[in-house]
Amino acid sequence: MFSVLGWCDKKTIRWGGSESWPQPWMNGNTIQEPGYGGKNTIQLSTKPLYVPGDRNIDFALSFDQASITEETGNYSVTNQGGEQIEKLKGIMGKCAGKFSRGKGGLSLTGKSKSFFGDPGIRGSFTLSFWLYSTVAEDGEQIISWKTSRKSGNKLVSQFIRGAVFNNRIEWTFNNFFVPPSGKDTNFVLTAQDMLIPDTWNFHVITFNEFTGLLEYRINGKTQGILYVTSTGREGGQIFTPETGYNAPLDICPAFSGLIDEIVFKTEFTETDNISRFDESGGCYYSQPLELGSKSSRIIKITSQAYTPEGTDYQVFVRTGNNFYQWTQDSPEWTTVTGETTYTDLKGRYAQIKILLYTDGSGNLSPEITDMEITWEEESSPWPPATIYAEAGDGEVKLEWSDSPNLSTTGYLVYYGKKTGEYFGTEGDSGPSPINAGNVNSLTISGLQNGTLYYFAVSAYNDEEDMYSGTLSKEVNARPKRK
Repeated sequence: MFSVLGWCDKKTIRWGGSESWPQPWMNGNTIQEPGYGGKNTIQLSTKPLYVPGDRNIDFALSFDQASITEETGNYSVTNQGGEQIEKLKGIMGKCAGKFSRGKGGLSLTGKSKSFFGDPGIRGSFTLSFWLYSTVAEDGEQIISWKTSRKSGNKLVSQFIRGAVFNNRIEWTFNNFFVPPSGKDTNFVLTAQDMLIPDTWNFHVITFNEFTGLLEYRINGKTQGILYVTSTGREGGQIFTPETGYNAPLDICPAFSGLIDEIVFKTEFTETDNISRFDESGGCYYSQPLELGSKSSRIIKITSQAYTPEGTDYQVFVRTGNNFYQWTQDSPEWTTVTGETTYTDLKGRYAQIKILLYTDGSGNLSPEITDMEITWEEESSPWPPATIYAEAGDGEVKLEWSDSPNLSTTGYLVYYGKKTGEYFGTEGDSGPSPINAGNVNSLTISGLQNGTLYYFAVSAYNDEEDMYSGTLSKEVNARPKRK
């Protein structure tokens, strides 16, 4: 003797690897990118360069748009040789700017009220960028700005330049900081560390209008300090930054290599946050995965990931029947661990949540490379093995055997006037199919005498979610007046 619980079709879906991941239902600080081993992965996205509405940012270049665009809208961009590349060597975002010495660079022309757009007195500022030099030759120029300003009744030339000399970057501010006397000034800051080719480094040049401190840092390490004051020390009379007539600010006009995430702020920054990823990590919520019926259940979820030292990730799953009423935290999430086989994760829908954690420095990300989800979809139970029809006056009495499935909770009775076409409507019990409930017989009255009717029965196991499964064999009967 044996019992049958129902048809259980085992199904599996794979995400990642050579397959794509579904677009997220919700995510935070994550992105789908080719990653470890060339696989399609979920990984942390780098921190955004510019948040709209940040008034301290005067200009920003991320190189991540389809065309090279200054993101605040304060500057127009002229491309004189800059190119975009994919994130093969990029450090932040999707792309970096690629330049070749002798082919020109980018020119930023400031609009009215921008730092370099109008003549006038200026205050604190910070210029930061990521740089990847390929040759580090003397004379290479990374930043160049040349113009003139009025000094009494004469014009005085002025410039700012960041250039390579003796394998070090040297910053020159000529007649940019103005003393009360109005005399010419020239301040030069030179890096202590040599510029190493084929390496990404984060550069910051910053000025404090309240102390006169001008500082150059690479990767958070101080390279040089000057006090732009009457004494050359802290406490002297502070010289004032002043911009002359509007002139383009040239980015990499004579440089071979990559530059990324250029930001100019109208504030002094005392320390640098050079982490690539948000320290809080990120999350990915999948779209609902439809499992078939309310009796379907998740069996197993396996995942593979590339986890550089210090990084980690967690996977969660939840199931239910009405996905449109779900919130971020309800229904409750179940933690996915190893090769666990689940028995109580049932429902029409399933959803996956992945939490990703960066390392302690915020510069490494885990990469979720593959995920496999296996579930059992329980189909409608088997139909009755036997069915009988007995004609009466304007009615037909049907009787059938039990479905062999113990999960059966009711039966649907189909009827019609053509074999295999069960579209009857005239029966007093309602149109086809009739929900007979969990019984083994049904009398359909209100039928036309002399008309041959055809009948079949199917079983279901969910009153609220019943759908037609396999039909029984067909029987027929002709009601007659007695």
